[in-house]
Amino acid sequence: MQHRWQVRPATDGAFRTDGERTMFRVELFVDDKKLGDVLRLVQGIALQQPSVDPVVNAKVGKNGVTAVTSGTAIELFKDYLTKNSFAEITTTGIKIWLTSMGRSPTSCRYIIDLGVQAGLIKPTKVRGKYLVTQKRSK
Repeated sequence: MQHRWQVRPATDGAFRTDGERTMFRVELFVDDKKLGDVLRLVQGIALQQPSVDPVVNAKVGKNGVTAVTSGTAIELFKDYLTKNSFAEITTTGIKIWLTSMGRSPTSCRYIIDLGVQAGLIKPTKVRGKYLVTQKRSK
């Protein structure tokens, strides 16, 4: 005879005690236009509020969601400069970009150092202004 507190193997191979349910974590990608609908549908079912994070550096294709670049900070910065065709950029502009990516604006100096080392930007005589030295998209 098995007692209620004894652990037994479940049919799915997991171990649990009698009366215990298996919990699942669900992760999915949703277009911004459908996010509100999904959150309303999950509201009465989920045990806690779902974590919602913006997905940057992604493109929807036939096989689902794929990364546009390698995802490193300098690759994302290069992509941002190329898409927006900047002739120059300021530290304020970099901080706005960092915030839109979900990163801390305090890492602006780090991005500037990486950009200068990679040859993407170069400092000007005006403090906080940088010339974009890479090819711009047309």
